[in-house]
Amino acid sequence: MAAHTYYLAPTGVKSAAQFATDETDLEAESDIATATTENVSTPQAGASTKGTDIDSKLAGLMKVTMAADADSTVNVAASATTVAGAGLANTTDPVTFNVTSGAVFDGLTLPIVLICESEQLFVTNIATNAVTVTRGYDGTTPASHADTTAIAHYIDEATTQFEVGDESAFAVGDIIKIETGGTERLLVTAKDATNDVLTVRRGYEGTTAAVIGAAANIFDVKGYNQLVTALASAGSAYRILGNAGEDDGSQGAT
Repeated sequence: MAAHTYYLAPTGVKSAAQFATDETDLEAESDIATATTENVSTPQAGASTKGTDIDSKLAGLMKVTMAADADSTVNVAASATTVAGAGLANTTDPVTFNVTSGAVFDGLTLPIVLICESEQLFVTNIATNAVTVTRGYDGTTPASHADTTAIAHYIDEATTQFEVGDESAFAVGDIIKIETGGTERLLVTAKDATNDVLTVRRGYEGTTAAVIGAAANIFDVKGYNQLVTALASAGSAYRILGNAGEDDGSQGAT
């Protein structure tokens, strides 16, 4: 996976030695792969500011490439159960039917979409194990589904909440990618520790939202938030100007 690359501007003029020291300090941060001074211009000889000679000072930019996206070892959870009884053995629309365990959907804010075989069902209410749905959602065809047929949360392009194997692996503000989600980046905006549910902003940084498959690996994107932390850790006085346009579609922080 391609890595984020950013341009930084120093908060004041720096000497070549200071830029070199900053490069070393930033590259020592685990979330940063490389740091390179670019676009350097030397002030006119004899120039000064506030009575200080700045002949040896430089104005330039620091180009920082973040470390590659890291596999978090946490997967998207299935949030799956089975149909219980014959309540879905029809094409009635809308319909209320039972599932073996409605608790697998705890923490998800309604409405949500379920998938049963190839049919998508738009859920309007869950009362313990009784689920009320609108049939044939998003152009799918209503069909009869027998007792014990698998049914699960369907994470389409608009879904902003889903269960993960362990929410503690992530923090609010993290940028993540899903193994089956193409180039899409997602911003974690909230967490539910009780139910291991993440709330996310889809299509983050100008990427395109995609369907997310259950059990897919989640990757921690080393991006803006990690850069802010690394700059503070290294004690480097720079402003983040934005993305350098060398990754897979990011447009910098928003």
